[in-house]
Amino acid sequence: MHDLKVLFALDWPWWLVVLVTAMGVAAVAMFYRRAAGSVSRRYLMILLLLRVLAMLALFLCLFRPVISYRKGAIRRSRLPILADRSKSMSIRDFPGQPSRFERVREVLLERDGTVARLEKDFDLSWHVFDRHAATLEGKLELDEIEPDGEGTDLYTAAKDAVAEMSGDEIGGIVLLTDGVDTSGNTPERLAGLQAPVYAVGVGSVLGSQENFRDILIESVDAKREVTVRIAAPITISVEAIGYAERVVPVVLKENDMEIARERLVLDNAKGVQKVTLNYVPQRKGDFELTVSVPPDPGERVTENNTSTIPVFVGDAKIRVLYIEGTVRPEFGDLNTVLQHDPNVEIISFVRLGPGYFLKRGAISDIELDAPPKNYEDLVPFRALLIGSIERSFFSDAMMEGILRFVSEGGGLMMIGGEHSFGPGGYGETPIEEALPVVCGGVDAGQEREPFNLTLTEAGKRHPIFAGIAGFFEPGGQGGATVPALLGCTRVERAKPAADILAVHPGRSNEAGPLIAVAAGRFGSGRVVAATIDSTRLWYVPLRGMGRESPYVRYWGQAMRWLAGEDETPRDAGPGVAAYSDRHFYEPGEEPILRAFVTDPEGQATDKADVKATIVRKGETGGTTAHLPFVPETRNEYEAHLGTLDPGRYAVKVEASLAGASLGEAEFAFFVGEPTREFEKLDLDAEHLAKIAADTGGLYLPIISFNQLPAVLRARSEKQVEQREIFLWNTPGLFVAFLLLISGEWILRKRRLLS
Repeated sequence: MHDLKVLFALDWPWWLVVLVTAMGVAAVAMFYRRAAGSVSRRYLMILLLLRVLAMLALFLCLFRPVISYRKGAIRRSRLPILADRSKSMSIRDFPGQPSRFERVREVLLERDGTVARLEKDFDLSWHVFDRHAATLEGKLELDEIEPDGEGTDLYTAAKDAVAEMSGDEIGGIVLLTDGVDTSGNTPERLAGLQAPVYAVGVGSVLGSQENFRDILIESVDAKREVTVRIAAPITISVEAIGYAERVVPVVLKENDMEIARERLVLDNAKGVQKVTLNYVPQRKGDFELTVSVPPDPGERVTENNTSTIPVFVGDAKIRVLYIEGTVRPEFGDLNTVLQHDPNVEIISFVRLGPGYFLKRGAISDIELDAPPKNYEDLVPFRALLIGSIERSFFSDAMMEGILRFVSEGGGLMMIGGEHSFGPGGYGETPIEEALPVVCGGVDAGQEREPFNLTLTEAGKRHPIFAGIAGFFEPGGQGGATVPALLGCTRVERAKPAADILAVHPGRSNEAGPLIAVAAGRFGSGRVVAATIDSTRLWYVPLRGMGRESPYVRYWGQAMRWLAGEDETPRDAGPGVAAYSDRHFYEPGEEPILRAFVTDPEGQATDKADVKATIVRKGETGGTTAHLPFVPETRNEYEAHLGTLDPGRYAVKVEASLAGASLGEAEFAFFVGEPTREFEKLDLDAEHLAKIAADTGGLYLPIISFNQLPAVLRARSEKQVEQREIFLWNTPGLFVAFLLLISGEWILRKRRLLS
């Protein structure tokens, strides 16, 4: 850049200075014209030159001109240009016109000089992006690119491109996109890149076109984890543009097999219409469901007529109802452990005052805001747990309802307390009829002597104590034993068909040692009488064992046995149990992998080398994560994977000890889409303008792309050099005037000229 100016004293305009100078030169010329012929032409020209130079020197002193000179240059920097190649860029905004990506390709490859002007001031780099950016060797590679990216992440793409600059100065980031961002990132995140974003918007507002028609599945509300043979509702939100009174089917498929459909009458009104379909899975595993509306011939975009839903189908969870008559420590820890059991769903009621109960927990499809009043309230549950609450709380009809519930296959467990069994008035009631013990009278009382639970031979073999019997032996299991209990509720005796699983070794009655735990069957159901009421004491000392602690396993296995799902004890020996903390994650959420490892003796070990290989569906190789041991939390190995791209991931966990394999385990999890590429069809100019404003850049529609070089040039940092030359402010200028005028006078006198 050059900027040259000539300034004069007294603010004389340049034209006046030129006019006066010209008049002076003309006067000198006229003067010497009269002397023509008196002297030779060469002599005359010398005199004329001396006079003109003297006059110019005089005028310089008079007008005092200053030459102001500015010289500037653009500081050359890197300029990454990123073209959006996601699927939404395949949309043709107008019939017969190029797609959005084709328009981007045209403006970057055409010969109008726009790119050439950018190359004059910046070092350009070329990129395409969807969720991540990929670098091109040159812009001509755009001819080989198709818009087929599964998602769009403007922030990550820009960050990828900036990372390749390796610390070079960046003049800005140019994004050519329709602004449809499926990542969930906010515009503010791009401000962290500390580079202005020049967003070039591609596309139009399709809904404003009179002839535009579209049927799209805007969203699907469905559980990601469902239970085998239990109906799971799926709500589909459908938006229709340009259709009225059209009847369309909404179809649900599992692995391309139709399993449900519903008719929908389109209303063409702004806003979605909702349809609910029921999904009843028949087998366990990972599945992909699809909901779709068949495309109409008049639709310009058909990719948004289908939505895919990954689901994990697991075992039915054990639904437990727990009724407690008083707030006591046993209630808190027991309720917490069962709430965290991945195979149990629990609703608890604890009495805070006469007729006032506090509810804890919830199950989505069970509406129960108070303790049950009839048999029908019990039907949704698989097990009923009764704590220290007196018999008078239950009506006679409710008593009969509990008896029926158990006889038809439900589970019933009563635990010790001041108001349970005989002391609670349950003797000779329908509940006693179901229990495996004879409760005795209200005067049976409590045994308050602390004692260590002793398992019978039947108890050591029973599924309730599977894998934890050693903790109740004198030497413990793995060097660990459970603390003593604080007492138990006395019961009269066990019924003939019952199994006594554990006793108080230091106290007895006419029937033998006091019963601590007894189990049996009634009709099609299972029943347990656990007269002990301080098992929470087992929890804290061994909570570092996580789900392998005797407290967690005792209660979990008791619920499984009551529900008819006996849990087989783990075989002694090496092994690996691995899982993720959830089966499904939303984008941006961090999957956590965990593993429990046993050594060749079947004991948990913290010395193993545990690693996981994670492979995304459709890819090969995958990544490897090492799982460090975390004894202070779960006595397990754990790894955090960071954020992952959407998709289904298969995980293989391997463990070894001193170079010898301990085993392996496999499982899978999903990372889902927050939205899909065709849920939003319109150019999101507002989103792009916000990004540009937050980063100090500028938003331009693609039609104004040719203005970008001037904008970038004007905004780029300049190196400017400015100089001023004072032509009159030199001592030699006046001396030159005197010498010139004197020389001219002497020569003129020598020739006798006036």
